[in-house]
Amino acid sequence: MSKAVVVAKPKKEKLVPVILTAPLRLDEIVNEVSAKLKMMPVNISRGNLIEDAMSTGCLTMDLLIGGGFPPGTWVTVRGKTGSGKSTFLYYTLRKAVEWGVPVFFLDYEGSTSPDLLTRIIGMPLEKIMGVKDAKGNWVVSPLMRYIQPTLAEDGFRFMHRIMKQVPDKVERDGKWYLVYDKEWKDDIEGTKEKPGYKHFRENGRFFVETDEGGAQAIFFIDSLAAMFPESRDEDDEASPMAKMARMFSENIPMVKTKLASKRVSIVAANQIRTNPMARFVNPDYEPGGQALAFYPDAIIDLTAIAVSTAGEKGKGNVHEEPCADGVSFDRYHYTKVFITKNKKFSPYRKSKFRIWFEHKGQSRGGIDPFYDVLNYMKETGQVKGNKALTITVPGVWTQRTWTYLELKALILLPSADLYKEYKFKDPDVRELRNKMKELKESKDPKVIKTREPVLEKLQNKVDALMLTKLNLREACHAQILDSTAFKMYFDTLATRALQKAEAEESKSKDFGE
Repeated sequence: MSKAVVVAKPKKEKLVPVILTAPLRLDEIVNEVSAKLKMMPVNISRGNLIEDAMSTGCLTMDLLIGGGFPPGTWVTVRGKTGSGKSTFLYYTLRKAVEWGVPVFFLDYEGSTSPDLLTRIIGMPLEKIMGVKDAKGNWVVSPLMRYIQPTLAEDGFRFMHRIMKQVPDKVERDGKWYLVYDKEWKDDIEGTKEKPGYKHFRENGRFFVETDEGGAQAIFFIDSLAAMFPESRDEDDEASPMAKMARMFSENIPMVKTKLASKRVSIVAANQIRTNPMARFVNPDYEPGGQALAFYPDAIIDLTAIAVSTAGEKGKGNVHEEPCADGVSFDRYHYTKVFITKNKKFSPYRKSKFRIWFEHKGQSRGGIDPFYDVLNYMKETGQVKGNKALTITVPGVWTQRTWTYLELKALILLPSADLYKEYKFKDPDVRELRNKMKELKESKDPKVIKTREPVLEKLQNKVDALMLTKLNLREACHAQILDSTAFKMYFDTLATRALQKAEAEESKSKDFGE
């Protein structure tokens, strides 16, 4: 037999490294392209998500979504009729007004209640929406610009063109800058810089230092389901659902892509409807197509629930209980919250709040602040007991146990008299009272001469300090701002899960025996 011929494999030649005599000028290329296209690389940091976030005005909601709505996000609040969507929008709007953030309210439904809006925001309508003179000039500048668009595309164009005019807002080395194009050169260079602030030029754009990284503006939409496409206005018979879905798919990217760079937010309400033909799947759906599920950074589902489902005594959807002063009754209904989507924090969180709609026979309206504080403390494990409530939130309220009505009065009707009645002890208050005592007992003629006005000022300080010390709601909100609330929340969830597992294990053992 002939032997097989083995062919030796050729040896691979080692590659000799090539040294570039002219290195690639990547930085110069990027700067040149960025200047032409106005697409500069930015720091992906969003700053302090909680400090810069827009609070919802509801402690429980802020806890669930991670401190509030960060600037540059789209948030959709969905629910059926009576679930509290508009009320929730008004509360977030109130916080935006309090913080001085420019607000645009796009009311497609045309159902905004001026009475409810003024009650929740706590200001007269003239101050909220401004006042114009006969020539159309603003006499009182508006805190909120209220707009009623006719067609869906008009609202998207409005938001898009507003954001095109608003400068970018970027972070550099822990400082925030507004970025202007060259057409602003004369305005910027002619402006005197604040002490400690600066502006500089880069790639033909001007960077002007600003105070913080909060939202530059916030748009509220009520509601997405009421946005009427232009194509349907021209042909009101053919494929209404398909035209609406196409309209959202085409127009949402136009505004969504600008939110982050401009640090502008959108909070939109939408309806949840029921499909009576659905038999084997969830019959509830959101009108408007799939784009409304893909683009939002957070989706919050609200559902009106029965009193018994909320864990309270009673039947039906209306809950009655005594007022904080013990005279007459308050009426409420409950809403379940479920965070369906949340890109900034932990999703699939749930809780509840209640809406206070009647007080002593008068319309009230709004999220109940007492129940909000109580539920927040339950979620974070800082209140124990049923009839006698023990609070562990740091403050004067840890000095005693509380009944339900006493705690309700503390939150809804705080007063200096309440502080004295419960004999709270606080070193800051004691120090001011000691100063007052020394003044009253002094026999120095110079002190006696000026004693009365000084005593009056000190008394005002004492009263203001006592009200501050009694503000349990602000103490809870401070925990959200310093992030301690979230650790307590997750620790409480873990403890409850462990207790539930132990209880189920105990039941299974008893059954086995």
